[in-house]
Amino acid sequence: NPVLHRETLTSLEKQLDPKVFVRIHRSFLVNKDLIQSFSKSEVIVGGTTLPIGRTYKKSTLEILEDRDP
Repeated sequence: NPVLHRETLTSLEKQLDPKVFVRIHRSFLVNKDLIQSFSKSEVIVGGTTLPIGRTYKKSTLEILEDRDP
């Protein structure tokens, strides 16, 4: 379930465990364990397709490709 939070994503990202959460876009921070699938341009979380922002593409793909199956 989405969480509504009045804080910048950058601030929230610093508080969350980077082993669990990954920033995929300027508007999206997701739990890696909930990602069902991903491609070079998007991830699917809970049946919802989210884009991977070009600023976060390299780091996101490195993290997701290295995670345990």
